[in-house]
Amino acid sequence: MKRKQNKGFTLAELLIVVAIIGVLVAISIPIFNNQLRKARLATNQANARAAYAAWVAQYIDEGMPQGVRYYTYHTSTGKLENMGAINFGCAVSRDWYANDPITDISEWKIGTHANITDRTLGSDVYEYWQMQVIDGKVMAYYALRNPAKHY
Repeated sequence: MKRKQNKGFTLAELLIVVAIIGVLVAISIPIFNNQLRKARLATNQANARAAYAAWVAQYIDEGMPQGVRYYTYHTSTGKLENMGAINFGCAVSRDWYANDPITDISEWKIGTHANITDRTLGSDVYEYWQMQVIDGKVMAYYALRNPAKHY
């Protein structure tokens, strides 16, 4: 009588493999999320620096005016608009806001909280950056996710 050759894995072996995969996934998800927050922070820092550089160029072109000025930087176009205070910081409760002393972009961290919201710089990539400038110094940044909701 011939014996049947059993090929394949037992149920116990398959359950062990599934458990190992589950543990690996549970370990990797927080690591992935942390890297994602770091990438968002780096993008926001780069966009804020680009907004600052655009402002410096415009400030020099305008003859270094004194007083209070408001600007909006569009990350998609790379353009800076000189604007009035009417729409400045509108709907900020849903987005991110920083004023002096956390206007130093190099000091921003993943968990840097906005002054009046629960959002952090690692939570979203912001499309529009508004700046309040007083006598040639950036005093505040407002970061907006979706400008269509704010204008």
